[in-house]
Amino acid sequence: MFGHVNEALCASPVPASEWPALERGLGVDLLARLLSVSTVSLRRYVSGATRTPHDVTVRSRALALMVGDLAGAYSDAGIQRWFARPRRALGNRAPVDVLTAGWHPDDPEPRQVRRLANAMTGSPGRERSRASVE
Repeated sequence: MFGHVNEALCASPVPASEWPALERGLGVDLLARLLSVSTVSLRRYVSGATRTPHDVTVRSRALALMVGDLAGAYSDAGIQRWFARPRRALGNRAPVDVLTAGWHPDDPEPRQVRRLANAMTGSPGRERSRASVE
């Protein structure tokens, strides 16, 4: 089921309905930092007052996929901490320190961050929560 959601996100720009989920999951300050935009610009994009530039749309789509992967294993606060916590696979840097100004999802380091987030889709906690629902 989640694979279809990820495919849909990959195929289209982040719709207006995705902004609130990203904002809630990451918080305004962290989201703006990860998108390499000011909080003022972010608020304009979220409200629809300003059209989101293509490069920001590309990064927001990648972040939506990452947040989606993490959401099954973490609360919103946990997702925020995940981006701030150093990771051995990233050379003991935090994802927020890798996803810096102008990053693109196809660059090697952002792809590594995406793989780390995607690895959470198979986490034991996620399997337990799925089993308890079924």
